[in-house]
Amino acid sequence: MKLLTANKDIADALKSWLGVIGILFAGAYSLLEYIEHKKGVKVERSLSYVEHYRDSSTTESKLFLNQLLADNHLALAKILNAEYENETALNNTYNKFIVQITDKPSVQRNLEIAFSFFEEVAICVERDLCDQQVINSFFANDAKALFNSFSPYVCSLRQQWKNNTVYLKLEQFYVQPEKDICS
Repeated sequence: MKLLTANKDIADALKSWLGVIGILFAGAYSLLEYIEHKKGVKVERSLSYVEHYRDSSTTESKLFLNQLLADNHLALAKILNAEYENETALNNTYNKFIVQITDKPSVQRNLEIAFSFFEEVAICVERDLCDQQVINSFFANDAKALFNSFSPYVCSLRQQWKNNTVYLKLEQFYVQPEKDICS
């Protein structure tokens, strides 16, 4: 008995410290659970974009635009394989051709649908609502290829609307150019 009463102060201090340590571990565990839950929600939201992409008008638009390029592949190949004085002449010829084939309302509508979708996904990642790795895995190649193919159209919109931010988030997120694509 004497041992218990003599060490009662030590036991009370130990009990208090164990309580504090227990609370700290519980807090740390709760924080880890919250972080894992948040990451899971971001992945789920990202995968919902993937599902939407596959089952929506965005896929139809992308297929339409791919078909447009396929239908014009001979003209594109002729432009890209021709001899030019310099790279600027090649770029001008390519840009003019792309603007010409995107002059139809149906093409512009499909470009708007596809570009808006990819920009929405980029904003989701930027706002830390979607998982960047998942988004990049599923969308980076498609978005970059589509944007690069139709960048002259984007530049013509920027000039026409006098707005250099048209599809800028899409460009910055997927293409990450070293210089302005429209210069």
